[in-house]
This record gives sequence, C-alpha cells and structure tokens, in this order.
Amino acid sequence: MKTLLRRFAADRSGATAIEYALIAAIVCLAPMAAFAAGGEVIVGLLDQAATQLVVASPSNGVNVLP
Repeated sequence: MKTLLRRFAADRSGATAIEYALIAAIVCLAPMAAFAAGGEVIVGLLDQAATQLVVASPSNGVNVLP
C-alpha cells in the first residue's frame, strides 16, 4: 500500500493535464474579454455604416431597417 501511495504522489501526469487545461482556458477567455471590451465600438461603427447606407439609398418607399 505504501508503494502505491508513493507512486501516486510522484505521478505528475495529472498536473500536466491541469496546466494544459488552464492554458487553453486563458487562450479562449482572452479574445472573449477583448471582444467584450471593444463590442460597443464595433456596434457603433456598424450603426454608423447602416445609417449612411440608408441615407445614400434611393427613396423607393422600402424600409430596410426596422
């Protein structure tokens, strides 16, 4: 039983898997945080582009935007 516990305590493969999981989580969360921070800017740019398209379109009675 002691050898089993020593072998279990010396085994580092689980720690490596946890480290890789943490790295993967950081790699996934970093872009999400960046998009969340810049989301309002992107929405503003898209709204501005949509407004300019509506202004530039010929007046044919069709409402493109709700």
